[in-house]
Amino acid sequence: MYLYENGQLIHDWPTSTGIPSSPTNPGVFQVQGRYEMAYNPGWDLYMPHFIDVYEAAPGFFNGIHGLPNTGSGRLAVWGDALGNYDTSFGCIILGLGEAEWLYNWAEDGMIVEVRE
Repeated sequence: MYLYENGQLIHDWPTSTGIPSSPTNPGVFQVQGRYEMAYNPGWDLYMPHFIDVYEAAPGFFNGIHGLPNTGSGRLAVWGDALGNYDTSFGCIILGLGEAEWLYNWAEDGMIVEVRE
């Protein structure tokens, strides 16, 4: 992930994106909302510092968030995936510190460009 402010690169972070059967959609989007801790009961995953980017299905948003935690163990999962392989169900995953920084910096309406 490349973050720019006033045309200057301010951060370059490794990410993991969607697996082939549930890819991250490319396009130009805007930040729709933010949740300090989002939860998906279908996967029993807590997703820290979740930023809504686009509606993947009615009422279901893909976004940017920190490494998820399982409901049972509350341990970060997929930590080895960042910068190495796709692992999410369409979201863009960051390290925990990076996701927290982005969450505090990003504003609703901010432009997000996802490239293939």
